[in-house]
Amino acid sequence: MGSRNSTPGVVGEEILVHSFELDPDADTCQMPWICPRKNAMFHPPESLNENVQQFLSLAEAEKILADLNAILHRTAFSPGLCNPCFLLALLSSCGASGIFISEMVTRDFSDYGRNAGLQIQLRIFGFLVGLMLPFICFLVLLCVTRSSRRKQLTNYIADWNSRGNGVKLSFGGWWRQSMGAWKEPVIHGSESGGTYDYFNMAAWDSRSSYSKGYLHVHVQTGVRQQWCSTNGTYYVAPIPLGQTLVQVVAYQPPPGYVVVPMEELQTSGDPTEPPSYEKAVAS
Repeated sequence: MGSRNSTPGVVGEEILVHSFELDPDADTCQMPWICPRKNAMFHPPESLNENVQQFLSLAEAEKILADLNAILHRTAFSPGLCNPCFLLALLSSCGASGIFISEMVTRDFSDYGRNAGLQIQLRIFGFLVGLMLPFICFLVLLCVTRSSRRKQLTNYIADWNSRGNGVKLSFGGWWRQSMGAWKEPVIHGSESGGTYDYFNMAAWDSRSSYSKGYLHVHVQTGVRQQWCSTNGTYYVAPIPLGQTLVQVVAYQPPPGYVVVPMEELQTSGDPTEPPSYEKAVAS
C-alpha cells in the first residue's frame, strides 16, 4: 500500500503519507429525509504516526472526516429497490395502471363518435405518462443527489487544499472490472491513487466486492518547503506511506569505558592498530 520508494521524498515531489479508507457498509433502506440509517463513512482514527502528524494533526483529521461524514450522510440516496422513493414510485405507477384499466373497462367510447379513437389515444398517453413519470422523478432525484454529493465533497477538499501549506487531500481508490469468466479482471486506479469517480463507485459498493475508496493525504515537498521557509518553520521531509524512518543512533560504549579517538592511537602507537576501549578513570 502506498509508495515503495526507500527514501523520503525530495523537493519537488508529491508524496503520499497516509490514506483513510472508506467504510461503504450501508443499509439497503436508507435515506436522510425518510429513514436516516447507516451509510458510507470514514471511521475516526484513534491515532496517527509521528510523521503524518508533522503535516496533519489528529484533531484536524478528526474534523475533516467528521465533515466528510456529514456530507456523505445528507447526500445518501440508495439506488436499490428498497429505497422508499423507489417503492413510492412503484406504488404510483401501479395506481396509474389501475386507473387506466378501470377507465378503459367502464367508459363507453361510442358516445364520442368520430373522436372515440382520439379519446382512446389520449387515455393511453396519459397512462404511459402516469406509468413512467414516478420512475423518471426517481432517476432525476438520484442524479441530483449524486451531483450534490460530488459538488459538496470536492468543494470541501478544494477549500482545504487552498491553504497552500503543501499538504493536499484527494479522493481516490480502485475498482475491478470483470472481463468475463475466462479472463483476468482489469484493475482501474490503485490504493495510492485513483480519482473521485473510483471513490464514488466504492461509496455505493456496500460489500466492497469490486471497489475500495480512500481519502489520500499528500505532501507537495516543494510547496511545503517554501511554506516552512515563509512561516519560519523547520521543514520535515515526508516519509512515503508504508515505510518507516530508520534512525541512526550514536554508538554507546559499555558502562565504564570510553572510545579512544583515532588521532590519539596514531600518536601513541601503531597507526594500524584498531581502536580500543579504555577504562574510564574517575577524577
